[in-house]
This record gives sequence, structure tokens and C-alpha cells, in this order.
Amino acid sequence: MLSAPHMNGDRDHPDRACALVRYSHLPHELGTSEAAMTEVTNAIGIYTGEYGAQHPYAAEARCRRALILKGSGGLPRPRPGPGPGPGPGPGRTIW
Repeated sequence: MLSAPHMNGDRDHPDRACALVRYSHLPHELGTSEAAMTEVTNAIGIYTGEYGAQHPYAAEARCRRALILKGSGGLPRPRPGPGPGPGPGPGRTIW
């Protein structure tokens, strides 16, 4: 799908991952979050394989995936905390 001459057909090229993250906005906005998830998940795999999971590009792609999940209602709902104290409590949420 998304390719450029300098990639030489390399489907795991980081430039392709960048294009996939940017492209994922389109199907998501058109209401096909599943297609958007496929593209951004592919990008995460490319970035992680090329640069490692902690690289900012991989983090950006994971953030985009979270936004897609949020927009499609796919994120779990927070549950109320157990009570007062230093941790989660009334008025606080646990994810």
C-alpha cells in the first residue's frame, strides 16, 4: 500500500510507519476504526522493531492507537476507587 521509491519495496521501512500513522487518521474519521487500528498497529510493529519500544516514534504511534480506541469506545471504563487514603479513593478512578 503506502510506499515510496527510496523504500525499495521495504514494508518495514520507518518512513512507511510514519505514513501509516498519518494515514490512520483518515479511516478513523470516516468511521472505520478497525482499518485505522490495523494501520497504526502495523506502524507500532515497524517502529518497535527498528528503534525499540521506548522510542518517541513508537510512543507517538501508541498514543494514536489510544485515541482511536477512545474514539471508537474501545477503552475500558474507569472504576471507582476503594476509599480514603493515599491511593485511589472516592472521587478518584482506577484504570
